[in-house]
Formats: sequence, C-alpha cells, structure tokens
Amino acid sequence: MLVASVWNVLVIPCTAWLYRYRNSTVKLSLFVSNDGKRVLLLAQVGAAFLWESLEEQDLPSVPGARLGGRWAEVLPDGQASLPQGEDMESAVHAVFVADEVLGDCCLACFAFISGEALVLTTVRLHWFEQVERCIRAAPLWVQWATQTQLLGELVPACQPVKSRGALLAAFTTDGSLLALAINQINPKATQVLFVKPMSRVTVSTSLQGCGSTARPVPASSARSYWVAGVSWTPDGLFLACMLQRGALLMLSRLGELVTLTTSGCSVEFGLWTYDYGYDTETL
Repeated sequence: MLVASVWNVLVIPCTAWLYRYRNSTVKLSLFVSNDGKRVLLLAQVGAAFLWESLEEQDLPSVPGARLGGRWAEVLPDGQASLPQGEDMESAVHAVFVADEVLGDCCLACFAFISGEALVLTTVRLHWFEQVERCIRAAPLWVQWATQTQLLGELVPACQPVKSRGALLAAFTTDGSLLALAINQINPKATQVLFVKPMSRVTVSTSLQGCGSTARPVPASSARSYWVAGVSWTPDGLFLACMLQRGALLMLSRLGELVTLTTSGCSVEFGLWTYDYGYDTETL
C-alpha cells in the first residue's frame, strides 16, 4: 500500500495493477495536490495512476487513518508517445494547479530521448466545476500532447548520452512553464529548455559550460558538471540548478544565467555566474 504523509499519517490502499511495480527497478514519482485529496503516481516507463479521495470533509477531520478513495490508470490516446523500459534518458514531473486561468487541473510530463530526437509528452487532467459534473458522464477531461525535437537542431547541438540522469524536468508552481535540463558529455552543450505546456513554444538557454574551463573536459569528470537538480522559485521568476559537483547556478525565466554574489560563513565571492560555495573540490 501507499502511505502519504499530509498532516498526519494516512493510508491509501493500492489496486492490483500498481503491485506490478512493487519489485521492479522502475522509478516511481509521487505528486500530491495541495489539499491532499488527489495523488498522481508517475512511472518512468510512461504509466500514470491517479488517486482521488471520496471524503467530502478536509483530511485532518477524517476519523481514523484509512482514507476512502479510488485509483484510476490514466491511459494515453493513440497519438501520445511515451518512454519505454529501454529509454534510459527520461524524466517525469507533475504539478497540481487551481487558479482562474487553468482552473482545477493537473499537468504532467514525460520527457525522453528516442533515437536522435527529444520527445516531450504532456498530459493535462482537468476537473469540471461541480455544476458541470452533475450532467457529464466523466468527472474529468484528459488531454494529451506530444512534441518532438531533433537533438541536432538544438543550439548548441546535443547528442544522446544513453545514461540515467541526463534529463531533469520541473514545472513552475502555477504550471505555466516547464524547465527541462539536458545534460551532455560535453558541458558546453548542456542546456535548459523552457517549454510552454500543451504547445510547441520552446526557448533554449545554454549553461555556458557549467563552469568548466578545461577543453575538452576529461571523460572521468564530465558527469560532475551535470545538472543534478532543478527547482523554481515560488514566484516562477528564477530557476535554480544544482550541479553534481556542488555548484549552484540561477537562470531567469526564459532568460540567461544570473550573476551571483556570496557572503558569510567564510565564503566570499564577488560577481560570479556559478556559486562554488559548496563545490566538493573546495571543501
């Protein structure tokens, strides 16, 4: 069973089809809505499972530890392309959104490398208003969209590296923009794509070598320049990227690298693009 920690420990029973991943090496990613009443489980191989609470009251008011709810598998349409088990370069991310622009919805993406192309498949789950739910057979609307970009057409051009961790994805908290980091053996080609969900609008930003100075970078240390984690600021104006070697870099929304300064804790740097205050080589 799946255990989700919201305000206290709540137990969510899993259905039979989820158990096929119990002893699998497939990576699973869990995303929870702000009110804790919806859970989206994404598998790296392109599977998506949605859990919805049947409780009408707020979760802290639910007696006992077991929640009433139902699981459903989100099935792709005939046009959606999804990663397979052999696609090592893949990433998933999702965000629940409830605002006046997008309504009550969830956005999820599957990004992967297939052959010489980058494939990005996005699914939007949109829940209807209470009035509409009374006259519709389905409680939500599911929309899929797939876009493909040849790696050689990116600037700078990229190549498949066939390694896990090559792609990382992150939505802004309002779901209006997706950041996709593409790691390369040559750090000069590593970049971030900013993608408008459910459209083909894409902007590429180079990470300018991720602070590497050697030309070329030795193969033994190339992965240390890879982006290991990405996260948006709450207002969605800046994207923070953490490298494997411990360096921090910041990008403006749809823009370029931001100049950083550091102070305190005996770490003093002037204007610099890469903050090596936590660089493993200087510890």
